[in-house]
Amino acid sequence: MGFSLQLGTVRLLGSFLADPLDLPTEAVDFPTGQLRVADPSCLKAYGEREKTRLEHQWEIAHEHG
Repeated sequence: MGFSLQLGTVRLLGSFLADPLDLPTEAVDFPTGQLRVADPSCLKAYGEREKTRLEHQWEIAHEHG
């Protein structure tokens, strides 16, 4: 879920947010529905390990320039 939100954010804004979870509810609800995530509150755990966020940013940058 966190990876998906970062990918969407960088595609729309052209850069990553400092806090990838700092999004309007609607911006989280739409991909949550697409991915069929039963409990969107699981996203809160995404920030527990900062390196996860950075690894996702590196992977997105590597794959998409």
